[in-house]
Amino acid sequence: MYRSNVMILFFISIISTHIIEDSSKIFDIHWSKSPLPLAQDDFEKLNMTTSLGEKYTCLLPQKDSEHAVENFAYKGPLAIDFIEHLFNTGICSYRLDPYWTYEVCHGKYIRQYHEVLDGSRIKLQQFTLGKMGNKEQEMVLRVLRENELRAGNNSSFALPVKQIENKKLPYVEITMTDGSPCEFHKRKLRESRVYYICDLKGNHDIYSVKEISSCKYEVIILTPLLCAHPKYRPKITPTNVITCYALGKTSKLPFNLGKMYADRRRIMNEAFQGESRIEFLTYDKKPGPQSMIGVDSLMISNFLSGKHCISGGIGSWKYEFCYGKYLNQYSYGILGLKSTVCLGKFNVNKHIDWIRSHPYKRPKPVKHRNYITQFYSDGCISNITGKPRQTEVKLKCIENSVNWTGLMMYLYEPNFGEYVFGIESPILCYVIPMANEDGLIFFKT
Repeated sequence: MYRSNVMILFFISIISTHIIEDSSKIFDIHWSKSPLPLAQDDFEKLNMTTSLGEKYTCLLPQKDSEHAVENFAYKGPLAIDFIEHLFNTGICSYRLDPYWTYEVCHGKYIRQYHEVLDGSRIKLQQFTLGKMGNKEQEMVLRVLRENELRAGNNSSFALPVKQIENKKLPYVEITMTDGSPCEFHKRKLRESRVYYICDLKGNHDIYSVKEISSCKYEVIILTPLLCAHPKYRPKITPTNVITCYALGKTSKLPFNLGKMYADRRRIMNEAFQGESRIEFLTYDKKPGPQSMIGVDSLMISNFLSGKHCISGGIGSWKYEFCYGKYLNQYSYGILGLKSTVCLGKFNVNKHIDWIRSHPYKRPKPVKHRNYITQFYSDGCISNITGKPRQTEVKLKCIENSVNWTGLMMYLYEPNFGEYVFGIESPILCYVIPMANEDGLIFFKT
């Protein structure tokens, strides 16, 4: 049953990763030096030979792995109650794309804006993609609550889902209307459908904003609140394990696969010395005792001393971060001339003054700490506020034992001239515990 497919899966694993996934199944290849004591009746044997003559025997599962399914009567709040709670908090979420900045103030309005150069002056261009007054909000919540109660009494009712990263996820949909007039249809107002989806690691983040038709938008929000409702949690996809063990004098891991891992580490090491390679990762596993073996202390030392800077970003504007020195945003014009805007410089005394006046920004106790925040001030003067730009820099430990050299960066502007810049990586898990009570790191090689 698996033979023809596994031939393809095996070679995919050699050139990509251990985890292999299609729309419905996940296969995880485990490599072993010697046969494992497995129940042979549950597996099919397949002998494999690589292009270099390395010989392996792989044990293929005869049936899909099973996982426990929750089957109990839920008596908690409705899904819409969790969304109403989010509306009442007054929280706004932001997303910085190459051209537009998006602002979603939950239950109130959605806005997109950016700065444009008008002669020698910079003007703010903005559009409202939808809004909701108090009366409209009460009516929408009432209708959705009635619909959810009606659906709960129908045993055959299935929640609507959206496919995100190969997973079908249920959602709560909110429509916001009465936005800014369309540019080509002045009588038509912009409107947005907002889809709230469960994500335990989310922070009411804007996952995406798309204009699906003229002046009609689709906004996806990832929130942990919905995860309290069992019907809105993602279904757990079982992992089918293929165990491959070496024959004779063959090494545990195929040579080309080992070489691929070495090349990946080299690329990430070079990222700390120049232009960064950004990877958007899904973090599911906690680092084990082996995860930090081989950490390059010189690489970390050079990063923390500001010798090696990190650059990244997409679109016309990119950014360069030199730890303990500065954060710049830059772009290249038609003639190749570089235009740079400083978003903040690090001054240890100003950082200490700032964090002591914002005590909630202090690092948590080491046992519960996974990020630190630092303050970069005295950037270039903002044309909107007339004040120096400033940035909160967040260094966050993301736990991942499979690819601890992965790196993700983001930048957004919650207020004019005030930025939040984040770097997230498993390698920072080695650094974050070193910070003192003021969020400062003193690294010793």
